[in-house]
Amino acid sequence: MNIDMKKNDDLKKAVYQRVLDYVEDPKNVGILLAKRFANAIKEIYFYSSDYLGEGKELFHVEYNMEYNNGDIQDGYCSIDTNDVLTAFDFNNYEELKSYFLNKYTDDNNAWRNIINEMQEKGLSPMVDEDEGGYN
Repeated sequence: MNIDMKKNDDLKKAVYQRVLDYVEDPKNVGILLAKRFANAIKEIYFYSSDYLGEGKELFHVEYNMEYNNGDIQDGYCSIDTNDVLTAFDFNNYEELKSYFLNKYTDDNNAWRNIINEMQEKGLSPMVDEDEGGYN
């Protein structure tokens, strides 16, 4: 394994640990990308959680990009997990998780690609992007 791959694996582990703060079941987390670029770090991950405590599992896909100059970009997508399972014709969350991990791991555009795929299947996820920073 080369050093760059090791650094990205360590970064993925750090992202995973941070996401665990708002996920009840660690098995529900999928890390698609955690990568250092020359001027930024980008993370893309997904999870299913009832973090609102309403008894309803929501499927979330998020990305975070933090630039060396302090600027940030975030993207958030949320939709009922059961709606996603039905649209993709999966019996359980594990099948959905495996599908996205196999299809989108290390894809720099995974966040947008997953949203597009959900929309192509007739879903309407809540999507929000934000930019900000210290400048």
